[in-house]
Amino acid sequence: MKRFFALFLTFFIVSLLALGTAYIDGKMRPQYNEEHLWHDTLQHLNELGRQQHQQSIRYRQYAIHAQQAQEPQIATLFRAMAFVEEIKCENCKDVIGALGGVFNAPIETSTPLSSVHDHLQTAIKEKQKCHEQKMQGCIARAINEDNRYLARMLTWCDASDVKMILIMQQAIKVADTDYGPTNDEFTYAACYWVCPNCGNIEWEQMRTCYCPHCMTYSAEFLIFE
Repeated sequence: MKRFFALFLTFFIVSLLALGTAYIDGKMRPQYNEEHLWHDTLQHLNELGRQQHQQSIRYRQYAIHAQQAQEPQIATLFRAMAFVEEIKCENCKDVIGALGGVFNAPIETSTPLSSVHDHLQTAIKEKQKCHEQKMQGCIARAINEDNRYLARMLTWCDASDVKMILIMQQAIKVADTDYGPTNDEFTYAACYWVCPNCGNIEWEQMRTCYCPHCMTYSAEFLIFE
C-alpha cells in the first residue's frame, strides 16, 4: 500500500511540474495585438525561433550521446547542426526586433535519448516537416508583403534545413554501408564548415570560396571536425 501511495505521489508531482512548465512557457510567449502590422508574421517568426532554439539544445545533447556511443563523426555533425540552429535563431530574433516584436526563448527541458540512428531519423523528419509544411508558405507570404529582408532570412533557413537533410541522409547511408575514410573519401564527411552569418553548412569536400547564400568569405567559416 505504501509503495502504491509513493508511486501515485511521484506521478502526481511530475504531472504538476509538467503542467506548471507548460503554463509558464505559455505565459512567456509574447502576445501581439491583432491590429499590429506584422501580427501573423511575428507569431510565425516566434514559433520558428523557438523551434530553432529547442533544436540547438537537442542537437548538442545528441552530439554528447553520439560521442559516448563511439560515433565521433555523427557527434561532429550534431555539434555543427547545433551551431547552425543557434545562428538561425539569432537571425530570427533580429528580424523580430526589426519588425517591432519581442522574442522569448522557450523553457529548456531534457531530451529523451535513443539510438544515434534514431536521432538522425528524428532530426530528418523534423526538418522535412518544417521545409514542406511551413517554410514555403512563410517565404511566399514575405515576398507577397514585399518584405525582402524577412524573405531573405527565411530562404537562408530553408536552404540550410535542406542541406542538413541531405547531410544526415548521407550520414545514415555511410553508417549502413560501413564506408570509411579509406573506402570512399567522397561519401564520407568528418568535417563541416558553417557560415557564421546565415548558418549555411558545407561538406568539407564540397565547400566553396564564398557562402552561396550570403557571400561570406569561407575563411570566416567555423570548422567542426
